[in-house]
Amino acid sequence: AFNCGGNYFSNKTLRQAVAYSLDVEELATAQIGDKKFWSVDDGSWFKKGSIWYDEKAGEGVYAKNDLELAKEYLAKSDYNGEPVVIVQGKDDNVESQGAEDLRSQLEKIGFNVEVELYDRATVMEKRSQKEGWAIHLAYFSVWNADPQVWSAWVGTNGWITNWDDENSKKMDEIFAKMLVELDQDARYKLVQDWYNKFWEYVPYVKTIEYSRMNATNAKLQGYANYCQPFFWNTWVEE
Repeated sequence: AFNCGGNYFSNKTLRQAVAYSLDVEELATAQIGDKKFWSVDDGSWFKKGSIWYDEKAGEGVYAKNDLELAKEYLAKSDYNGEPVVIVQGKDDNVESQGAEDLRSQLEKIGFNVEVELYDRATVMEKRSQKEGWAIHLAYFSVWNADPQVWSAWVGTNGWITNWDDENSKKMDEIFAKMLVELDQDARYKLVQDWYNKFWEYVPYVKTIEYSRMNATNAKLQGYANYCQPFFWNTWVEE
């Protein structure tokens, strides 16, 4: 995610430079490792099989990895070599290893990048501010039945991006229509519109999809295997 309210990535052209540059397979290898646990299929936020899946989402942008094009966008922006700070948690290898690989990738196209690793509470505090950070690697669980209740939908001052400009307000308009539209076909077209605008404005960039493997002791009872582990109504049987 970009700090769209900060000094640098309020510039859409600069965000596009990052999007065009990314080698998502390299990033996936750095973050997750074993290819059995990750995929980089397309730019749709909802996977194939979901009624919200769009195979054309992110077409021409997602996983493009075109360094020359990225350099062109960087040159068109107002970036002058200022430090781009990636803020991540030092308690999470997926985040910290991803931050180091992202730094390496962005330096290839001309960014001056610094990685700052903190405890989780400090990361949360830092990314809520408008200054002091530029990029944060985060992840979502895509399990919601309807996009309007999915936290990754963005708009003005939504999520962590401090985003507030004419483009964020266009995303607000799409979201507002989604809240009142009941026809499924019409709702799907709104989702497609959202995908198109998202990949044009890139307030953040989808990188990889990955799965977690949870292992439990046979003595643990009542545990439900879910996208996020939880332990209420569980017990250990001696």
